[in-house]
Parts: sequence; structure tokens; C-alpha cells
Amino acid sequence: MPSNVILHIGLPKTGTTSLQQAFFENRDQLAEQGISYPVPSSSHWNAQHDFVRAFHRGGPDAVGALLDECRLQIEGGDQVLMSSEEFAGWHPPRVRAWKTYLDQRFGTPSYHIHLCIRRWADAVPSFWHQIVISGGTVTFPEHVLQELLKVQREQRFQFEHIADTWIDIFGRDAVRIVPIERVTASGNDLVVHTFRSLLGIEAAELAGKYKSNRSLSPEQLELIRAVSVFGNRQHGKASKGVSFALRRRLLRGEAQATAAAERLTALRCDLTLDDQRAPFAEIERRALEKFGGLMEGVDAGAIFPPREPRQASYIRDIYWLDPGFRETIESVYTRVTAPKGARQPPKALPKRAWQKLRRWLRRRR
Repeated sequence: MPSNVILHIGLPKTGTTSLQQAFFENRDQLAEQGISYPVPSSSHWNAQHDFVRAFHRGGPDAVGALLDECRLQIEGGDQVLMSSEEFAGWHPPRVRAWKTYLDQRFGTPSYHIHLCIRRWADAVPSFWHQIVISGGTVTFPEHVLQELLKVQREQRFQFEHIADTWIDIFGRDAVRIVPIERVTASGNDLVVHTFRSLLGIEAAELAGKYKSNRSLSPEQLELIRAVSVFGNRQHGKASKGVSFALRRRLLRGEAQATAAAERLTALRCDLTLDDQRAPFAEIERRALEKFGGLMEGVDAGAIFPPREPRQASYIRDIYWLDPGFRETIESVYTRVTAPKGARQPPKALPKRAWQKLRRWLRRRR
């Protein structure tokens, strides 16, 4: 039975996709080092999202069935590694229940909680990107303002309440906080660094092999947002399915969607995100006092390495004043939401197939 449980709990938008893909594709190598990375055969993920959701919906019995399915994987090692950024969204009672379950399942093992964090100026555009492709309609300046006011109101960073919860329940010694900009600014590959620091495995051959999710351009993001706004006006709500479908078309380079997005280029502008002035400097100082001993690679008076303010590009939404562009958005929306059978004309039966069908019909006479 494993005596160590490693929980990589995110945060979202901190390279989790790359790390989970690396863990999944190198399970055999991990197993050789006594580390199991259990994934049910029925799972559609390369992480433990199924475990997180099963425990959230059905409690110990539901997640226990999944772990039983992975019993042979787990019993083969001394350590169990689980990764899901959805852990970070749990409230304290559920985190406490999770620890109680793991204690019972694995006989009170030792724990290592791996929490990756990202500086505010980089996280805000990434989260807005996710909001838009999930059907959100908030503009980028509005989103930045909301997040800035949230920081000013709470006087703490997003990761702090999450770290507080897991420290309170699993113990301070179990939690490790990794500012990913500290890793990348030093020229290290995040996957290679994590294999070394978290798992004690040298994996230099993985450098550059795993990339994060492909980002969309400001024009493409704004087209998705505009289509969501149009859908919201037409039907009272935006559709995540429509946004995902349009995103796929843009990533495939579909001509109509690409041309519509390119029309927005003239409206591109930048917004300066400076997270090294008030209120951030004082918040960062207090966070260092509270978590400094838990932060990997932080030995100075700042959590993140200093740099110039970030210039984040976005598209001004004044295009709604242009009737022609409104027609373009409606056309894109109509095309994306058309029933599958209406999207493409039926293909004609090949001539050779017709000949075979005729011969078969003659024989039937």
C-alpha cells in the first residue's frame, strides 16, 4: 500500500495541461520509480478529474469504485500521484472530507501538496481567455477591472485562500508553492523542473516536448465573444457549445470564421497591466511573510521576478456600430449553430457505386 500521496492541485492556467500530459504519457517511467499515476481505462482525461468529480458528487463510495478499478496500478508503487486543477475549487469541508477518505484508504500516508501559482498580470488574460471560450461575454477591460477591484477589496492574491485551506487541513509541512515565473525566468522547462523537484526524477529528455494549450489571437477571441453576445441577445443566454464549436473552426483555419476575425485587426489596442505597484507591492510583502518558507525558489523580497508592466492586447468592441459587421457576426453564428445535416450538402454517390447498385438491382429482378 502506498505510504505517500502527492496531490498536484493546480492552480488553473499554470501549465497544468502540459504537466498532466507528461505524467500520463510517462506512467511507465513513473512506475519504475515507484510512483503510480492512476487513470481509469474508461477516462477521457489524462488527469484525475474523474476522481475529483466522483468524490464531489458521490463521496467515498463513488471515488472508491474508480480507485478499485486502478488497484493494480496503485499497489505497484510506494507513491500515488494525482493531478487536477479542480482540487483548487474545493471548499474547506470537502478538502477535509478528502483527507479523511485518503487516510482511511491508504492508512494515514504522508502528503505532499503541490500548488503552482502565477503572477496577476499573466493570470488575468489567461482566465479571460478561458471565460470567453466557455461562452462568457465580459469584455477584457471589464474583466481586468473586476479582478483589480477584487484584489483591492480582499487585499490578498487568489492563491492565498486556497493555500490557507490546504495548509490548515494537511499541515504546513505538506504544502509546496511554486511561482512558475521563477522557473521559466531562469530558463528551466516547467515539466523537467517539476519531475525533478516534485518527483525526484531527472527527465531532461522531456524539455520542450510538452506545450500548453494553444492560445487564440485577440481577434479570434473577440469574434467568439461577439458571437456569444449575439446569442445572448437572441436567446437570453450564451452557449458554451457554440463558443467551443467556433473555437474549433478558428483553430482549423476555416475560411469564413478566419476572415471575420481578421476584420477586427484594425480595432486592436493594448492595456497595461502593472502588478508591481500599489496595491500589489504591499499584498506581496504580506504574502511573503505568511508563505515565504513554502515558496520554491523565492529567496528575495518578491514572489515573482521583477519586469516591465505587461501590455495585453484586446479588441475594442465599437464594431457593433457597423451594420455590416453585425451581419457578419450573425452569419458566423448561423453557420456555427446550423444543424449538422444542413452544414454540408449530401455527397453524391460515386459513379462506380451507382454501377454496383444497378447490377445488384438487376440480379434481384
